[in-house]
Amino acid sequence: MSAICDTLARKAENEINLQIWFIGGVKREKVGRFTSSMTTDVGLSWGFRSLLGAMYLQLVWRIKSRQCEAPGCNNIIGLHERSNKKTCSLACKERRRYHRN
Repeated sequence: MSAICDTLARKAENEINLQIWFIGGVKREKVGRFTSSMTTDVGLSWGFRSLLGAMYLQLVWRIKSRQCEAPGCNNIIGLHERSNKKTCSLACKERRRYHRN
């Protein structure tokens, strides 16, 4: 599965334009002795060089939406499974429930 994701990432990188911009200023927050800086808002924009780029992006979104939600699990839930299934196995379901509470 990793090889497929790597190939998809390389091909999508050539076909998809991703733009990230920062809206507003920088928020400074005091945490103990340290000060952290965070942007207040981030914008995101997509662009395509071709129809193939749009298809790659749609495939990436589909794979990401079917990723197991259990902490520490990166498995993809099969397309033959229910569309509202959140985890890939019973063990992951229990781990997700344990960490949620």
